[in-house]
Amino acid sequence: FSQIKKAVLVKDCDFNFGKHYKYEAERESPVPIKKAMHWLLLLKGRLHEKENDFGTAIDCYLSSLTFARHLSQDNLLILKLISLMAEKDSYIPLRDYLDSEVVDKKNAQKIAEYLDNYEQQHYAARRLIELEKEKFLLITLMTAEGMRKDIKEDSGANDGDKKKTNAVVDEYIRQANELADKHYGNFIRAAETNEKNDWEYAFNEFKKMGKEALPGAAGTIIDIGKILFAGYQGKEQEASRLTMRKAAAVQLFASMPTFSNLQKAIDDYYKNLQELKDLKSLAFLKAK
Repeated sequence: FSQIKKAVLVKDCDFNFGKHYKYEAERESPVPIKKAMHWLLLLKGRLHEKENDFGTAIDCYLSSLTFARHLSQDNLLILKLISLMAEKDSYIPLRDYLDSEVVDKKNAQKIAEYLDNYEQQHYAARRLIELEKEKFLLITLMTAEGMRKDIKEDSGANDGDKKKTNAVVDEYIRQANELADKHYGNFIRAAETNEKNDWEYAFNEFKKMGKEALPGAAGTIIDIGKILFAGYQGKEQEASRLTMRKAAAVQLFASMPTFSNLQKAIDDYYKNLQELKDLKSLAFLKAK
């Protein structure tokens, strides 16, 4: 608990246990440990409540919210989902306390001020999608870097081969960025409005792209190498451009989170945000 306390006081702490990676997408995240840390904070708070030490209990619940904010800064969808769960779980004991007969003005004021600050620092719904886009573009760069490295180390490749490979890879990156702007842009708009029509449009456009890139089959990361090699062999510039677009589309289709998880994360986000606003109002009321 002493280490958790230190960590939640560090700005933008990633709870990554001192590991460093060249690309964020390579990072392995100890999800079960992060879940356990959150649950331990809530359990500790409940134990203090049983001992009638409500001030310390409140500190535990608010620390759990701070921990949730740290998790939400991660670029993995699963950890953003866990952060939303951590928020929801933390609001329950806070509401229980504010609705109880033991609530006092000092603790209510502490909760109100914390929640007010928490709301001001809360990330926008669009950030959930933006981080997924960033992850996709990082994976694209990793794939491109691997291909450049392979051709560079190929003793049988001449300068013409290397130049052609770099041109193919550059086109692949360009097509990936173009597709990402379009499709993640659609989902960002849906996240901001959370309207059914916007979600349906984003899903339909994404599925259409998937059908064009992967007729009758689901894409895998392994497909990327084969498609890139086909583009390398292509003699005509237009054929190469279309092949690179297909490669980028396969990469995007394979990297995109499942539709249900994506929309559920946004739904949970708005439910939590409403509960945050309601709790803040209640806390200020109890502090009077």
